[in-house]
Amino acid sequence: MFVVPQDSPDPFKPALTGSIYLFVDDVNAFWEQVKNKASIKSPLADRSYLMKDFCIVDNNGYELVFGQDISERSK
Repeated sequence: MFVVPQDSPDPFKPALTGSIYLFVDDVNAFWEQVKNKASIKSPLADRSYLMKDFCIVDNNGYELVFGQDISERSK
């Protein structure tokens, strides 16, 4: 059971702030599968925090980031 707030004009609007980060084994392959099927917020790239990732916005407005650790490449 869930209770819908009565004072909210849109009770299904995301209430989360930030992003949900999901680790994947092969971010390049996953990018190829979703790049033309999702709303892209930031494309696949190597980041300064030693992750290769991309961000999409899902159908509920949540930001989902898919990434892979690339720290071993910097050694």
